[in-house]
Amino acid sequence: MWSFEDSCKSGGSGQTRFAKSAVRASARRDGQNNATAYTKAEGTDFLSADRKVSEESQSLAVEEAAAATAAFPGEREERLPQVVRALRNPNFRLFWSGNFLSNIGTWMQNVAQGWLVLTLTNSAFWLGVVGFAGSIPFLIFTLFGGVVADRVNKRKLLIVTQSVMMVLAFAMAALSYFKIITVWEVVVLAFLNGMAMAMNAPSYQALVPRLVPREDLTNAIALNSAQFNMSRILGPTLGGYAMALVGVAGNFFLNGISFLAVLWALTRIKYPEQQPSHYPGLLNSLRQGFTYLHGKKQMLVLVWMTAVASFLGIPFITFIPYFVRVQLHSGETGLGWLLAASGLGAVLGAVTVAARGTLRHRGTVVTIGGLVFFSAIISFRSEEHTSELQSLRH
Repeated sequence: MWSFEDSCKSGGSGQTRFAKSAVRASARRDGQNNATAYTKAEGTDFLSADRKVSEESQSLAVEEAAAATAAFPGEREERLPQVVRALRNPNFRLFWSGNFLSNIGTWMQNVAQGWLVLTLTNSAFWLGVVGFAGSIPFLIFTLFGGVVADRVNKRKLLIVTQSVMMVLAFAMAALSYFKIITVWEVVVLAFLNGMAMAMNAPSYQALVPRLVPREDLTNAIALNSAQFNMSRILGPTLGGYAMALVGVAGNFFLNGISFLAVLWALTRIKYPEQQPSHYPGLLNSLRQGFTYLHGKKQMLVLVWMTAVASFLGIPFITFIPYFVRVQLHSGETGLGWLLAASGLGAVLGAVTVAARGTLRHRGTVVTIGGLVFFSAIISFRSEEHTSELQSLRH
């Protein structure tokens, strides 16, 4: 049985005709119900008022249907599986695909960068320095990036930041290919890349809700998480084999090429432009953000949980190259497979969220997930300590 919402999704002239007929039928039913309460004294006034309200409702419904068709013109009539229903929106599908290919290249570069630092220094300390240089811009510039994203054209800002990261990847490829790169140059390039990513992230997150209708937003967010974590599997795996075949310079070059996919997608997508609004000054916007965060205890708890995981948990990825080379005595392909394995669980989690839609007791799920995450890292360290003791005994 068709509903008015289904008619909005079918698009075109058929959608508008169905919207009109549905509203007319609703108006007739309302007229019949109101006629039951008709009295000789006030009947004429009631019916006249009902006709006026029905005509206004009909006009409003037709305008809403036309607006929905204009905002999302290419939605498919067929039903996609629940887990990927946000991909029925062509603009989001294009944006999602371009970022997926680009993220694969980014993870290929991450594999090569860690291996390059280890080759240049054979030091876990320098791995930490490079990881710090690439991550500290997120702490400093992401807040300003969010404020800037509210005030500028998000598409243009994303094109600029993605282009900067592409140039940095090609610079890393050239320096590595001619074997003139030093660890300090890696640190500087990692810091600049982190700055571009910090300015890129808020605009990226703010653009997604403009590419899908509200009912698809949760699924779109879950699919974005899934594509990022799928790239964590494919990128390191391909990066490990690519390093074995063409060296670290080849990985950096392939990452630079991968940015063309997301740049092409950004020039092709269409979405309703944000209406110009008046915003307070930069510092006032930051102050308002902190005030809102302080007033919302749930948000404050989530921010602290994310901060703890970011500072004490996620950096373990930085030291995987050292663990692979020193503890496991493996090479580039082994590094790729180990990094790929770290993304497999994240993909399963993202797919679960996308399939379920809305999870109950989300706070409990987040807390349990965090405990399992840190328990796995502790177990990882315990295994490393056991292997060290065994090597000393032998």
